[in-house]
Amino acid sequence: MSTYNDYYNAYKASTSYWKPANNFQSYTSSSTKYPVSSGGSSGLVILDGASTANISGVQAASESIGYSLLLAAQYNDKATFDRISAFIQTAMTASGRTLMPWEVVTPDNGVTWQVPPPKNPGTSSEVNYSTSASDGDINIALGYVYAYLAASTYGWSPNDSNGNSYYNLAANYIDSIRALDFNANDSNTYNRYILADGSSQVIYNGGITGSWHPDYSDPRAYQLFQYFDSENAQFWESAENQALTSWKAVFDFGSADPRTQQSGTGSINFATQNSNLSNPTYGIQAASSYSGYTGSRYSDKYEPDSQRMPIRLLNYVQASENANNTDMSGIASSMLSALGTSFQYGDGTGTDTGKNQITQYVPISPSPYANGGYNTQNFTAAGLLALAAAPATTWTNKDAVFSNLDGRFGSTGMGSGDPSTQIQNSLTGNSGYNDSITLWALTVAADGGSNVSNPLQTAINNRQSSSSTSALATNDLTNYSGNFKASVFKSAKYGTDLNFYVTLGDKGEVKDAVSGAILLPGDANYTKVAQSNIANLGTFAGEDEKTISILLKDHSAKGLQYAPIATVSDSIYGQQIYFAFPAANPDKKEHFKLGNDRTLAFEDMYNLGDGDFNDIKISFSKLN
Repeated sequence: MSTYNDYYNAYKASTSYWKPANNFQSYTSSSTKYPVSSGGSSGLVILDGASTANISGVQAASESIGYSLLLAAQYNDKATFDRISAFIQTAMTASGRTLMPWEVVTPDNGVTWQVPPPKNPGTSSEVNYSTSASDGDINIALGYVYAYLAASTYGWSPNDSNGNSYYNLAANYIDSIRALDFNANDSNTYNRYILADGSSQVIYNGGITGSWHPDYSDPRAYQLFQYFDSENAQFWESAENQALTSWKAVFDFGSADPRTQQSGTGSINFATQNSNLSNPTYGIQAASSYSGYTGSRYSDKYEPDSQRMPIRLLNYVQASENANNTDMSGIASSMLSALGTSFQYGDGTGTDTGKNQITQYVPISPSPYANGGYNTQNFTAAGLLALAAAPATTWTNKDAVFSNLDGRFGSTGMGSGDPSTQIQNSLTGNSGYNDSITLWALTVAADGGSNVSNPLQTAINNRQSSSSTSALATNDLTNYSGNFKASVFKSAKYGTDLNFYVTLGDKGEVKDAVSGAILLPGDANYTKVAQSNIANLGTFAGEDEKTISILLKDHSAKGLQYAPIATVSDSIYGQQIYFAFPAANPDKKEHFKLGNDRTLAFEDMYNLGDGDFNDIKISFSKLN
């Protein structure tokens, strides 16, 4: 079975839309140039033919640059990732920004890049290209998050070729997104957690005349960002919740939803009407629940600026921790039904089902599934394939549409031959946008058709999930001060020392004191960092077949969370270290259980052995 690696390799090798980057000109001084270098190689930039700067030279935009960064990580291409990253970091330095400028241009075929001068300067329609685009910012931040995760998935080193920590690159970029792409001073509290629309805030002056792109917001990204901005985890939780509420205000989210399809333009009552498709732009006034939203729709078409919605949505739905969110899987099913119907009925007559006829622009009104007769854009079809591949979606014709599209993309994802039967790639065009978002959508598709599940995508889906939490047997310690008694019973086959280490939360997060990185169970170096965070509570070894009591004095770490760590001298497998998190264990099994009486039970044998979970039992009680 082939994979989409062939597509990525062809995408990376395209000579039509990649340019080198040797220097970046200062935004304030044309005579000052900053060299772009990645381990001795030049930087690398993907072109965007849809760029709007409209000046001489070839152009690139932060959105496509972000896609290329994500894909390099997903397809285990560290060298390309580092070259793209070097360009991003140099562009920010040269422009005096902490986020990537929206658009950049090279007048000399990649020797020197620069930020274009403002468009329509001094007018109400001025565009300052040195500011960032929020959707591009999300893509770039996710790219750095993915690079950090690639250390445990692909064995990448934790630093890029210039010695920069991927964790720090992610943390710094995420910090700037929170500070610059959200309006903390909006008069409407709920608007403060809605991502800005491009370079301007969603809501202008607290009113409803601003605009919001549903596919810019990325609640799954916000979940991942919490590990790199832990001090502001509450902010990202609020941003996640507000994005989900906003999506529910706009879209049909399940078969039980009583709302009806509305007309294509004009005012929207989000409590009674909805749009099945993600047309790109809304004026929206955020509220505490979707029924309280008010606003207007600025467009009546599902067009290229909407293509990220299936990807953002599926990244959320397919994450293990979000598997039970039926509202979001309902939205995905609604979008599948809407786009799939357009695909099935070809030219709109119901008779032309054999052709590749999803329109590039799907009108919402007067007929939400009307087809204008165009061949589909490859990225629209890829988004539909991803929706049809997702286990969480439901629709009567789901399997038929998936099978048809999978055949049209072919085993490599690039298509070939007759355009009436195959989805065509854009590898010879002057813009990397189409292929970037097409390949991203295909990669997100869960075990979709010709695509063998991408290892990093699988790791991303499983991130933040665990079968147990680090609150095991520690609530008594964190909720009280005073003296405690630990009762320990041991009946272990092997010599075992059991300790507790400090975690940052109930997912087992630990902080590396050297790099500042927040590690999760399963990450590279997790065991080493956890051992360095062992709490001064004593070693609970116990005595064979006896229950002993250990007095714990008033502990100074009140308010911290702890998790157990057991070091076992296994006569067969050698020394083994086990945690309450299977992902961190050498056999990936669950070695700790918590009983109803809050007794912590440990199994000391690799692969669980006899599975009796009575090798060490420990319970805590507060002394009067």
